[in-house]
Amino acid sequence: SALRLLEDKNFEVFVSAIICQSEDELQKQFILINNTKPLSKELIYELLPTVDGLPPRLRSRSFASSMTQDLNFQSGGVFEGLIKIHTNPDGVFTATALHKVIMNSKSNGALRDIYRSKHHQGCLELVNDFYSAIRIVFEDDWYQKDDMGRIVGVQTPRSSRLVHSAGITALGHIMDAAFALRGAETVGQFIDVLKILKPYCAWSSGTWNFEPNPKQWSEVQNTSRDIAQLREYLYACLASEFRIQQKKVQLA
Repeated sequence: SALRLLEDKNFEVFVSAIICQSEDELQKQFILINNTKPLSKELIYELLPTVDGLPPRLRSRSFASSMTQDLNFQSGGVFEGLIKIHTNPDGVFTATALHKVIMNSKSNGALRDIYRSKHHQGCLELVNDFYSAIRIVFEDDWYQKDDMGRIVGVQTPRSSRLVHSAGITALGHIMDAAFALRGAETVGQFIDVLKILKPYCAWSSGTWNFEPNPKQWSEVQNTSRDIAQLREYLYACLASEFRIQQKKVQLA
């Protein structure tokens, strides 16, 4: 563009070029070349599902990106139009948080088993059902309401840690635990599990009873340490309640 504006074009310049045989090859080279450059990661991740022959480190991200985009555009889905991606910058939920949930579960969780029998669509339904259950059980932490109790929108990460990257990521492990320990796959089954956790949660008010140092709800941040602490706390509470329920059944 700069050269085109010059009046005197009587000189030579060096050019490096890659000749691509198809648009697919062009997109692939674009991703591979710019992946190490300061280019928008959101754009890179959104393009991944359109490209074949990616290196292993990008393949799992490609699957997660494809699912995240499907969740964002799924009519009637829990995340419809709410995920922040390059083509939907006004979304509430961070795409990379959902990527982590999907990649972790696909690697060693519920989605790994679901994919074997139901493939992509089954995985999509499981994630949608789980977070639909979250929306139901934690309705006040998910939605913004006016003084009359009417829903006026979705909470923001600043007002509720339920829609924050830390909450979304940590809860992904609860999805896997509910599937593994209780065989939960439907909205109703996930609701039963999440109701057990509800008394222990402080998404938009109160205190998380972390050991040895409790935290105010707003102190939980999108850091590896805080996410791990939240994940372990939720899992410990759930496992403890499961043990109590099991003892009651045995005594009965």
